[in-house]
Amino acid sequence: MTTVITGSFKKTLVQAEYAETQLTSPTTTPPRSVVGYTKAVVSFKVTNINTSVTLRVELSNVGGTSDSDWDNADPLNQDILITQNGTKVFVFDGCAKYVRTRFVSESGGTDALINTIIRLST
Repeated sequence: MTTVITGSFKKTLVQAEYAETQLTSPTTTPPRSVVGYTKAVVSFKVTNINTSVTLRVELSNVGGTSDSDWDNADPLNQDILITQNGTKVFVFDGCAKYVRTRFVSESGGTDALINTIIRLST
């Protein structure tokens, strides 16, 4: 692990990064292997939102193409509701072999743009 310590803050440097294709309608990003990494940081940047968008981070041990191969990364199985433009960041400790993101739905229009970055570190 490469770590930088500044004052009382501890930062782990990114060892792999995936800037996913911009999502403009409900779909998923490609599965990304997280084998060998212990942390995944997923950031969603939402622009052009009308009312709200619902997003989800999904984890899998098989990385298959069927939705039944994937589970919601949220321990309470809750999706992420975003109601204003901006960036949301989520951190996960190693608990699966693959990660992907899902643009679940959009309310109030069809203009939202979702940019996702997945950063991995050990």
